[in-house]
Amino acid sequence: MKKIILKNYKVEETKYDVLGYHVIDGYDVDKDELALIKTNVPKDFTWAGESVPMKIEDLKKVIEMFERNGAKYIEMMYHVDHNGYYFYGLDFEIVSSKDKRFKTILDYKDKQEKLLIKQKIKELEETKKSLQKRLKK
Repeated sequence: MKKIILKNYKVEETKYDVLGYHVIDGYDVDKDELALIKTNVPKDFTWAGESVPMKIEDLKKVIEMFERNGAKYIEMMYHVDHNGYYFYGLDFEIVSSKDKRFKTILDYKDKQEKLLIKQKIKELEETKKSLQKRLKK
């Protein structure tokens, strides 16, 4: 390995919450008893998971805030507990093997991987114990 790509987070998580099921231009689809009907849906259009509409102006504000803080990329994830999204601003940096930080970064990566492995082993051991108890019943 001669190069590493560092994923640098520039801004703490930013949440965009949509209170109510769908709020569109001041109307709450549920409370105002409006039917939300999808039209012009492309043939074979599918998605895995849920989504909620977000105003373009609100998305622009999130993007502008990240840009002001030095982010060049955005990660966006759907909030699983309620209607909304998590946003993270980040940038990438390529670190070559000639960089003084190279070995430290690799050591950190190895340490993180080992921690994940230990955590997974612990979870599997707990699952094994639970299954063994169920077999004894």
